[in-house]
Amino acid sequence: MKHLKSQHGVAIIYVTLFLMVLGLLFFALGIDVGWLAYVRSQGQTAVDAAALAGAAGIPNYNRTDDNTVVDSLITASNNSVAAGLKIDDRQFCGGSSSSPECPWSNSKTAAGVKVTRTFQAPVFFGRLLDGKSNADITVSSTAWLGGVQGLRPDLDVAICGNPPPAGVGYNPSAPGGPTCSTSVSVDFSPSTTNNGAWWAFGTNLNASNCRGFVNNPDTIPFVQSQDSINLNNGQITSCMKAIEDRFKNPDSLFCTPAICNGPDSPTKRACTVIIPIITCPGGPITGSLDVQGFAAMCITDVVSNPASDASINGNLICNVTADGVPGAPFFGIYPDHAALVR
Repeated sequence: MKHLKSQHGVAIIYVTLFLMVLGLLFFALGIDVGWLAYVRSQGQTAVDAAALAGAAGIPNYNRTDDNTVVDSLITASNNSVAAGLKIDDRQFCGGSSSSPECPWSNSKTAAGVKVTRTFQAPVFFGRLLDGKSNADITVSSTAWLGGVQGLRPDLDVAICGNPPPAGVGYNPSAPGGPTCSTSVSVDFSPSTTNNGAWWAFGTNLNASNCRGFVNNPDTIPFVQSQDSINLNNGQITSCMKAIEDRFKNPDSLFCTPAICNGPDSPTKRACTVIIPIITCPGGPITGSLDVQGFAAMCITDVVSNPASDASINGNLICNVTADGVPGAPFFGIYPDHAALVR
């Protein structure tokens, strides 16, 4: 009987020791799991910040095909946990915000940035099971800046976004939205400033279809950022006269500086048109050029005669809004901030 009790006591000791070791093992694994969850959380925060920062540089990337700004913003977003983020961790994305395609090969239509990073997290007790001292934690994040799906300009006139005096100084990456000169005169050849041009989409512009667009703006096609438009900044007197008749008609719409400088009103909105912005070459503005953005112009005056002084004067706003992807209001062709979509 004493021998049985002794065996029973030994068994209890072994079971107790086993349970203690098992409990310590679970406790140790719990520490590792908690640590890995912490590293994943910190890593996710890091790639979220990197993707959002990188996406903010997309306007510069799309216009110049130079990813320097995007990559510098990504690497500058590093924190102590995610130190070492590099440009190899980045992909440009396109398509739609609901189903982004990464990588995206067309730089001119890239709309998002995906950052993926694998962190090596040291484990304290897991190495007892598989001998490995580190565990790989892979996290990714996709930020979407996007672009307007399409705008229908209200006038077949484009303006140069070049730095003054050759253009309106269009800056799509300015904090708070694109900026440009607020008061402008769109002048046509042979003007000395020569900062405007007639445009058409997919066809060469002539006097007939130019007047058709002016008189029936609903026939002007949708245009997207980086679309190529055909330009002609010569004298089209009949088209300029059609613009004058549309916006300076005492019997209907008569746009003036007082209207454009005044509060919002139906008349002010009627005097305001959306026009594309282009980067102009030196000399005559002809041939095919890419749209860099859009501006809203409240027309204050139109000069059609003499043709050598042909011009459209107005107040320019380059942070116009348009419908786009969820998450941010659009300014011109880009929103004011990127949004995480994955």
